[in-house]
Amino acid sequence: MRIAIINLTGGGISGGHKKYIVNMLPRFSASSEIKSILCISPYTLDIESWFSSKLPKVIFDKCRPFSFLRRGLEAETVEKLDDFKPDIVLSTLEKGFKYDGAPIVTLLQNMAPLTGDKTGCGIIEKLKSFARRFESKMAIKNSAAIITPTKFVKDFIVSTWKTDSSKLEAISFGSNEPGVIDKPEEVPSNLPENFVFTAGSIETYRGLEDLIKAMPAIKVKNPQSKLCIAGGARKEASGYLTSLKKIAENLGVSDDIIWLGNIPEKDLSWYYANCGVFVLTSRVESFCFVAVEALAHGCNCISTKSPCLPEVLGDASVYYDFGDIDGLSKGVLEILERTIEEKVKFSDIAKKRALDFSWDNAFLKTIALFERIISSSKK
Repeated sequence: MRIAIINLTGGGISGGHKKYIVNMLPRFSASSEIKSILCISPYTLDIESWFSSKLPKVIFDKCRPFSFLRRGLEAETVEKLDDFKPDIVLSTLEKGFKYDGAPIVTLLQNMAPLTGDKTGCGIIEKLKSFARRFESKMAIKNSAAIITPTKFVKDFIVSTWKTDSSKLEAISFGSNEPGVIDKPEEVPSNLPENFVFTAGSIETYRGLEDLIKAMPAIKVKNPQSKLCIAGGARKEASGYLTSLKKIAENLGVSDDIIWLGNIPEKDLSWYYANCGVFVLTSRVESFCFVAVEALAHGCNCISTKSPCLPEVLGDASVYYDFGDIDGLSKGVLEILERTIEEKVKFSDIAKKRALDFSWDNAFLKTIALFERIISSSKK
């Protein structure tokens, strides 16, 4: 089997997309069923540098960043594909290109634009969301199969866009076991043991205002409580970050919030492993890697009931309705007030739940899908 992997981004990359490539590409490379892999990405990504050692069978090549105004694949990219002669093309992002040389399988990851949830501020961002929905529809139309990371995404596409369910395959992403967890030097000296923690890129659909608005009630019973927020805001979401800080200022909790920004994975691990409660406030997710990371670290969690978070977290979380600030603050306090024995119990439940998400299983199911698509294309 010869696989071409096309990563058509606008020049940047999300954390989830990177995790997929970093975990799946070595498995493709090590598979006896795969003869060769052509991995084409924008030159801005330098994907080859993500790996500490050379991957057998993998040929890394570059292309220009994706532009909505430049439809389809560049002639140079098509030429590279023709020379490589793939049996199948995997598009790791929902981009609506055509290629006649092999069937295309598309991985659908970006859910917020498809459901109409805000991903930033301003007219330009609205136009980008419209473009992303258009690209997703074109990708579904041009692909032999679509991989969705959760059943929620599959069901949404089937019901909303009337897509044949046999064309969609729900394949969950994996979970990585935590490595060595050292305390970062930058941890504030006054950070209490039972601190509240959340992580993920700062986007409008993440709903972080819920957690900030809940802080005054949390502090009534836990005056020493601190909230740590890990993750950065891209330029288009900077207005949202400003609004969050304004809410905190108006509520008098600015000094109780620590904005960590983008921090290394090893530092994130310490915050996951040592927080009193991990909180997810998202309005919608396609999978949510931070949810699985929280499970793997044994966090005591509270989350919105928004899709697909209950599908991922299962019985390892307390839930609240997004926007219900009273429900969120009560849930956080309930978790913070658990005994040591109760915390250990729920930590064990979380770690057990994390085992349901395996990169090895994702790889095996993906290869099986490739084989079915290739077989069908030859009939």
